[in-house]
Amino acid sequence: MKLVFEPGKRRCGFILLFACAMLILTILWPASMHAQGNTAAASFKLKAQAKSLYLVIGKEADVPKVNAVYKDGRIEDVTGSITWQSSSDVLTIVGGKVSGRYGASAKLKGTYGNQTVTVPVRIQEDFVKYGVEPSSVTLSAGSSKPIKVMGYYSSGKKVSIANKIQWKSGNEQVARVSGAMIKGVAEGSATVTGVFGEQKFEVPVQITPKIKKLTVTPAKLVLTPGKSAAYSVQAIYEGGRKVDVSSQVTVKVSGTGIQVSNGTVTAAGQSKGSASVKLYYGGKGVSLPVSLQESLASIEVQPTSLVIGAGASKPIKVIGTYSSGKKVSLASKVAWTSGNGQIAKVTGGSVKGLTEGTTKVVGVYGDRTFEIPVQVTPKLQKLTVTSSSSKLAPYQTTTYRVQAVSSQW
Repeated sequence: MKLVFEPGKRRCGFILLFACAMLILTILWPASMHAQGNTAAASFKLKAQAKSLYLVIGKEADVPKVNAVYKDGRIEDVTGSITWQSSSDVLTIVGGKVSGRYGASAKLKGTYGNQTVTVPVRIQEDFVKYGVEPSSVTLSAGSSKPIKVMGYYSSGKKVSIANKIQWKSGNEQVARVSGAMIKGVAEGSATVTGVFGEQKFEVPVQITPKIKKLTVTPAKLVLTPGKSAAYSVQAIYEGGRKVDVSSQVTVKVSGTGIQVSNGTVTAAGQSKGSASVKLYYGGKGVSLPVSLQESLASIEVQPTSLVIGAGASKPIKVIGTYSSGKKVSLASKVAWTSGNGQIAKVTGGSVKGLTEGTTKVVGVYGDRTFEIPVQVTPKLQKLTVTSSSSKLAPYQTTTYRVQAVSSQW
């Protein structure tokens, strides 16, 4: 049998074949695109730049910025494409702005593609004022210090907000800030800036060289009821430089019976006992012991002057007499210093001559000061005796001469 295809019939067959192909493509295309969409949607995660959001009642704030973080490492800002919803009617979201109606907690839920991100929101009343402590910071390299910020409501209630503030250092080579903690890195100055909503805080920071230790003068205090004594604190830096930091130390009292104010310790209340003043600066600390004693009617120092050979030592006696007549030795409780440590040194209540010369030793006991002149003579090696006659008859007299042979210590 012979098949004959006419032109008209051939055209109809082609049209029918094309129509079938289009129908199959129409059915399969959405499924293919949906699968690709799922694959693309699953290839990234949403991440809000702010972990939480703080709002003031009645004030608008920008919605959080959101990035799409792709598996291949790309980061895309998709903030403008996020659809936001609130977990509560306490929040109002309009045109990229969010505001809170009253004090409460809520959550912002953002959607993009088939991914979501959630940002906790805290709504609170506005503060009428803020308090920053300290207003400036001085630190040694390697030490740290926190910043305290208090927010005050109109009711007078105050809350700490330091950890809710976004802090940043103006020079991380000098000082770094983590949370509300400033750490000194290297000598220099910087400004630490904090942002809380529309409020901005600036804290000047001065970083000094690393402190080796603190010293306090005097090394100890002895006070009677009602009496006061001042102290000073020195910071000794690497390299030996000393700086008086008395006005910058943090003070902590251990024990009872004393009060501390503006570098002065006052005995209050009890007449006997002990306490101490802890002094801190630049990550270092030093303790000032305080002994509380009943009032003394008199104090006698013996001797009133000293002549001592190089290499020799002599004690100093300090006798206190109470109003009851009781006597007590105070020498070991006196803070002694030498006017010239090259000539004589004093340890406890004993003075040792070092080399020929004159100086003085100074003792401090409570609010009393003692000064004892000290003369150090050359070291005595031996004595020689020369007589005018080596033999004497009965009742006969003679003369002799004694010489001291000395040398330097």
